[in-house]
Amino acid sequence: MKKNKLFAAVCALGASAMLVFSCITWSSVIFPEKVYTGDEFEISATADFDLTCAQKDAHLYIAVLLPKAWKASATYSTNGLVNIWSKPEKEIENEVMVNVSDTLKEAQSKKLMTEALTEKYGNLDNTEEVEWVVFKGQSVANIWGGDPNAQGGARPNDKFSVTAKITVEAGEKEMTFNSAVFVCQDEGLYAYTGFGQKDPNEEYLLSETKTVKVEAKPDYSSAVEVSPAGVSAGDYICITFDAAETPLKGAEVTLVATATLADGSTKTADAVKMEKQSGDKFFKYIYPKSLFGADNIKGIKVNFKAGETVVTSVDEEGFVVL
Repeated sequence: MKKNKLFAAVCALGASAMLVFSCITWSSVIFPEKVYTGDEFEISATADFDLTCAQKDAHLYIAVLLPKAWKASATYSTNGLVNIWSKPEKEIENEVMVNVSDTLKEAQSKKLMTEALTEKYGNLDNTEEVEWVVFKGQSVANIWGGDPNAQGGARPNDKFSVTAKITVEAGEKEMTFNSAVFVCQDEGLYAYTGFGQKDPNEEYLLSETKTVKVEAKPDYSSAVEVSPAGVSAGDYICITFDAAETPLKGAEVTLVATATLADGSTKTADAVKMEKQSGDKFFKYIYPKSLFGADNIKGIKVNFKAGETVVTSVDEEGFVVL
């Protein structure tokens, strides 16, 4: 699967014993406007915590609303020192999180966290089936930021941020769905003061609802022509590419070719600049044996590129030339 680097995500700080008073804000929650069916994409967001009193052992929890049965995984990092239990203060970097959607129970209702979230926020007006996906960090951190026995002592870590990144594999169905991010500062949604508390930002926070469109992958095969017909690796081959209806419209296009050799191995040649024929139409003659420096060529596939933008086949393997 190819990664579509689009970003959006969730953050939550979970804990277990004493009440923690804080203010949580989202400094960055970015959802992709569009993804393609079957694609893998990365989503990310950052939550800022301003603690006024913190003496507690805590895990990080994240939750995001996704179409049902989509696959997802998550990591997180902190910006600001965190006192890891029994270890010196440090920043957490890309810690792998555990999917606890099927096991984590909300502390007060004793229902699964996924069910509690749905009861509180509904399905965000989705017409497709959706579900909350919940992750838990593995590290146990004491978020006091100093000696937990020093009740008026300095707390150097009163302010820190948490960034979570989630890798999601989109399903094969075209759809439009609504999503949001939830952050809570406990293993429950309302384990201490409940959803009716005076200042809900003390313990939990829901992001704004965002809409994501899932589209079928575009088919650009009609933009590619190979001539003459019936060519072999020992022939000159003309490859024509019409960029007019592709993301490469208006750009200078390069050709990236990969050969499959007789022994099953592959060899990718250096990218070559295509010649402009007219408008957004380009062409390039190649002589495979010279381009790849090999004689035992059994197949050739090509992609077209401008900067970081690549136009490829629907299966992402490349357009077949030979």
